[in-house]
Amino acid sequence: MKLNMIERLVHSFDRRSPLKRSRRRLFYRSFISIIFIFISSPFLIVLLHSISIFRLSHSESHSSNIIISLTSNPARFHYELPLAIHSLLSQTKLPKQIRIYLSPTLEIVKQTNLTLTHLKMYLQRLDSSETVAKLFDRLVQILLEYEDYGPATKFLPIIKEFHSKSQAIMVCDDDFYYHPFTVATLYEYSEKFPNSIIGFRGWRVQILLEYEDYGPATKFLPIIKEFHSKSQAIMVCDDDFYYHPFTVATLYEYSEKFPNSIIGFRGWRVRKDLTWGVGGKYEMAYHIIESHYLSDVYRVGVVTANAAYLIRPLFFDVHMHLYFDQIPNDIRRVDDIWLNGQASKRHVARYVVPSCCPHISVTRTHVLEEYLGKNNMSRLSANSHALQWFSGHWEKNLWYKFNGENAPKYRNWWMMIYREWISMILNVKFIIYFGFI
Repeated sequence: MKLNMIERLVHSFDRRSPLKRSRRRLFYRSFISIIFIFISSPFLIVLLHSISIFRLSHSESHSSNIIISLTSNPARFHYELPLAIHSLLSQTKLPKQIRIYLSPTLEIVKQTNLTLTHLKMYLQRLDSSETVAKLFDRLVQILLEYEDYGPATKFLPIIKEFHSKSQAIMVCDDDFYYHPFTVATLYEYSEKFPNSIIGFRGWRVQILLEYEDYGPATKFLPIIKEFHSKSQAIMVCDDDFYYHPFTVATLYEYSEKFPNSIIGFRGWRVRKDLTWGVGGKYEMAYHIIESHYLSDVYRVGVVTANAAYLIRPLFFDVHMHLYFDQIPNDIRRVDDIWLNGQASKRHVARYVVPSCCPHISVTRTHVLEEYLGKNNMSRLSANSHALQWFSGHWEKNLWYKFNGENAPKYRNWWMMIYREWISMILNVKFIIYFGFI
């Protein structure tokens, strides 16, 4: 009897004990271990890196002969620059010097707090360690230049100083926190490629200086002139948007479907009275057609470059650029309407096409508004004047009708959720890489 009771207790313990191995418990333990490692690893990495920096920062054998050169301005001197300097003082291979060149602009000269003392104070708010303070005193310099080179101040003065010499110079910006292997990696590859410029990011590009000033239309007139009468596909876009990764692919796809039309991601239909814009947020939602809300293509009167559009030079008059100087100055400044007006003269359709998600605006400056304001003009008057300039050419069957009477076909709820999800992922990715704009 006692033996049977003991056997039952042992069997019960073996069946219920949390110490007993089972696939389910093994899965839970593995899952918890992975979560713990995932959460704790960044802290361990930071701790180990801090220890290594503490040890390496006192060792001259780990210093390089590289001089770091950068520039800054009053707006970034108190926040972005201290973070950048902290990252440069936390390198596994320390630089020989860190030079901050300042332009002699009135904005900088009249400041009294753009000094090493103030910069060190801002830095110590981030990291009050004695090690960082000693490295700052030993490596960091601020130099006020006699000539204003603008952003090029980060490299022109030091190149001039070390002209014809082989001094290694790391040029960087003041608004990035550089990873701890930046100097070491550049040093390693500069030894392998001594006659080359080494960097971490780049692209193949052409920068072309035009001999004529077309204002905002410079983004398309020169290339249309170069490829006139040809079917070369050209994507026109603005410089203050971060374009989603499917931009080119989507434009290319729809340009194959509509080879004789201009394809874009944003646009609007022209009002019959040729006045620009509408009042009220609800009417604006009907008026401005944005691609990520659409379930099908929608023909418009004007596509806008801020969201990008695709054109072909053969859509336009070969001599279009020759009489650009003859149009009024305010119309020259609203290039999207002018380009669409030229397309309407040649009976070239413009479509807004469906896409996955919106682009991300990174606009900080408003050059057009500032120019119009200084010259006693407004966006409303300039846009309306441009619409009236092409009054005989806008498509009569495409007038905008209020209250959504001729609105496009919008996406369904499931597609809306999907596209909003994609947009959210892309925005989170952008914030992780670049922070909040």
